[in-house]
Amino acid sequence: MFYKAKKNGDIASYRAFIQSLPSDNPHLPESYLNTLDQMDLVSRKRLRDGDWEYDDDKATIISYDAIMDYWNPKHIEKLDETYLTIDVARKGKDKTVFRVWKGWLCVKRYEMKVSTVPEIIAKAHAIQSAFKITNSNTIADEDGVGGGVVDGLRCNGFINGSRPIYDANTTDGDINYTNLKNQCSIRMAKRIEDRTVGELCNEPEVIETTSEEMEQIKYSDLDKDGKQSVLGKDKIKALIGRSPDDWDSIMMREWFTLRTVYKSF
Repeated sequence: MFYKAKKNGDIASYRAFIQSLPSDNPHLPESYLNTLDQMDLVSRKRLRDGDWEYDDDKATIISYDAIMDYWNPKHIEKLDETYLTIDVARKGKDKTVFRVWKGWLCVKRYEMKVSTVPEIIAKAHAIQSAFKITNSNTIADEDGVGGGVVDGLRCNGFINGSRPIYDANTTDGDINYTNLKNQCSIRMAKRIEDRTVGELCNEPEVIETTSEEMEQIKYSDLDKDGKQSVLGKDKIKALIGRSPDDWDSIMMREWFTLRTVYKSF
């Protein structure tokens, strides 16, 4: 809304973006600047030099511009087919995130802080009724507590560590992934980079935190079999200080493009 709009020259007339760097503050302790100097290159470029688009990590899948375009989806058509993806909080921790999709456009997001399985099921039913979403077009994280939600809703279950699905109809049909979650994460990340998916959102906090999660979707080292994977949830949680619940509810949308493919590795 501000930084990229200013850069592109189409910022709203009632808004202004004024660049402010740590060095502009005469009252900033020298120790703070020294701390910035000791950070990694990407963090120094962003926090010290104000270069928010800098990223020298070759493992990055989604560029800064693509992430910003995800939140400005004027190019994404709203289709009739509607889906619901649910990332269920684990053991009462984290949060449960619901996303409603019209084709490849996320039109609504809901969250529940701390909730029981019956409460999550009741919320899902309410969303399904409001948007006329069938159980066959609903998917929930089946790991842990999510298993009870899948059983109660009688919807599709997403098992993160299950085998990837072979899709002969796509260019990555011959690519090996370590598991289904990595397959969907990499495919969704590339879809965001290709600007074929987007989300309607006017909540700055959601945009900020979800964008932070998207920045951490990076290739991890290839395993001995050459299979592709991304940074694990625990590693991302350590980097950003919280669970990437929003990303999980986004990447699960990719499953619906694979569900009609029956041949698995």
